[in-house]
Amino acid sequence: ILMLKEFARTTKKRGGTYKINAVVCGSDRYEILKCFGKYVSMPEVDVISFSRRGQLFFNQWHDKAREAIVKECLSKYPTNKPVHLLGANSIRDYYYDWPRQVRSIDSKLFATIVLGKWNVERRVTEEEKKLYIELIKNVKRHMK
Repeated sequence: ILMLKEFARTTKKRGGTYKINAVVCGSDRYEILKCFGKYVSMPEVDVISFSRRGQLFFNQWHDKAREAIVKECLSKYPTNKPVHLLGANSIRDYYYDWPRQVRSIDSKLFATIVLGKWNVERRVTEEEKKLYIELIKNVKRHMK
């Protein structure tokens, strides 16, 4: 938190327009909630992000765990600050009912599929597998 505040002061002195994206971190649920709460209250923070695999302690698949902690954080600390998700664990991440503050997910998933470097995950349903294959066909058709 102190380093973030110092960084914000330093960039402000340089002039220009900067947006600060703070990544929520913590070794357990309590620390993650506390970190999120601090970022919500800091005017220096413009966007709050959650890592792709930072919530493994929930004893769930990491994508389901991230969904649970994002919803809990936003429930405990309501904010209008946008939330960004760092990476998609699978196509499922795009289908969750995310709170309205979740504005974006970045991912190499689609590039990996299009480049032909994608391997079928064990947890992918037949429906998801068909969606991936259809996506590959459509993208390749438009690349010609």
